Amino acid sequence: MFVKPYQQSTTIRFAHCDPAGIVFYPRYFEMINNVVEDWLAEALHWPLPHIVLERGEGFPTVNVECQFLSSARLGDVLIFELSVLKIGNSACTLLIEAHCQNKTVLKASHVLVYTSLGTGTGKTDAERERSLRIPDELRAEMMRYLIQS
Repeated sequence: MFVKPYQQSTTIRFAHCDPAGIVFYPRYFEMINNVVEDWLAEALHWPLPHIVLERGEGFPTVNVECQFLSSARLGDVLIFELSVLKIGNSACTLLIEAHCQNKTVLKASHVLVYTSLGTGTGKTDAERERSLRIPDELRAEMMRYLIQS
């Protein structure tokens, strides 16, 4: 059952901006990554240290498509909203939007794949980093953010 998007506010800082005081677009990708990490930790109770350090697994980004719809400036407060568009066996697609007052600043499609981070000598990259089924406990938490079409 879809509850509502995960929300997080971010104040635009000097470090986010170009000399004109407008957010330099690569900084949005850092903000998006922060929202995903915080969603995993705060909303799903699956923080990255648990996934990576304790389980030896990962949830890396494999694709991001982003539309920059309006600019944000130094001092603005962006409200990021994250919903799940699709959950597959090992991958999920997220919808991430950022709003400032009454305008949409960006809209992104963000694909993550759950993987093994197994290490060991003599293993190829494919053997070390292979996709895994998203754990059932994590999948159940993610379902609460799935937009029903």
